[in-house]
Amino acid sequence: MNWSDYKTALQQMLVVTDIYGQQMFDALLTRIIEYAELRCYRSPQLDFLSTRTSDTSQSTATGSRVLAIPSRLIVVENLNLITPAMATLSTDGFERVPLLRTSRAWIDATWPAGGSTRAPAQYDTYWAIYSQQEAGDEGSASIPNEVIIGPTPDGQYTAEFLGTFRPSPLSEQNP
Repeated sequence: MNWSDYKTALQQMLVVTDIYGQQMFDALLTRIIEYAELRCYRSPQLDFLSTRTSDTSQSTATGSRVLAIPSRLIVVENLNLITPAMATLSTDGFERVPLLRTSRAWIDATWPAGGSTRAPAQYDTYWAIYSQQEAGDEGSASIPNEVIIGPTPDGQYTAEFLGTFRPSPLSEQNP
């Protein structure tokens, strides 16, 4: 089934015939597809649909323990920091430091002061999803979009996120 077949079938199922209903349908169609696709990608029973990747588009900032999750990732499975500071995966002699996953509460208790910085070290640097399952506006759960790192990095390190990413959604441009 391609884009036009899907759109026509959904219009017929929803009995969209008037001009105002058509306008509303067109406005909501991308959200309907987005919801369905994300639900499929997150389901453990449908993990064969998942596509795994690594993303090195983010880097830490000196003295900041917060790091944005790349927007195309759906599920973050692992996080590495590339050392030394300012190195990339193409730098000669780079080292990949795998971070250990923990909870935000543990990082907050262990390193309450974000100002104390340290270079990332294997088996001694941790990460946690910052906003997982926290109540957002009107009690809805917010979408995790940041991680925190403990201890706070002492420089700018390339972050290598590993996980499931979202392929291009079904659309008129991607039928």
